Amino acid sequence: MLTNIKKIKNQKGGTIILMTFLILISILTVSMAVANIAISELKMGGAQTHSTKANFAADAGAERMLYELIKGSFSPWGCNVDEYLDLDNHVCAPAAPNPPFTEVLSNLAEYDVKYTSSTPKIIKSEGKFQDTKRNIELEFE
Repeated sequence: MLTNIKKIKNQKGGTIILMTFLILISILTVSMAVANIAISELKMGGAQTHSTKANFAADAGAERMLYELIKGSFSPWGCNVDEYLDLDNHVCAPAAPNPPFTEVLSNLAEYDVKYTSSTPKIIKSEGKFQDTKRNIELEFE
């Protein structure tokens, strides 16, 4: 009879260890899920930052083109369609494999401006930051 009591006590200890183990596994699973969500949110935040910088760069190129048109110092209408515009030197050039004229901003975003259509007249400003690109088109009648 004494041996049966010892077996029961040993079984209770095993049950406690098993319950502790299951609780720890549950806590670990929940922690891993929360960590995965947090990492995904951080990645999305970084992508949003890149997108915003690229968008502001495209906007800077469009604003610069409008400034040059209003000032009257450069008119892209004499350029051929699909030529890039050098807004500093007031010249046009076809793209080699890459845009020949790229303006780099202080935050390391960059933009290039391209005359894309003659009817209607469309100028496209493309902003880039790292691997993200955003475009703004200006249409003139």
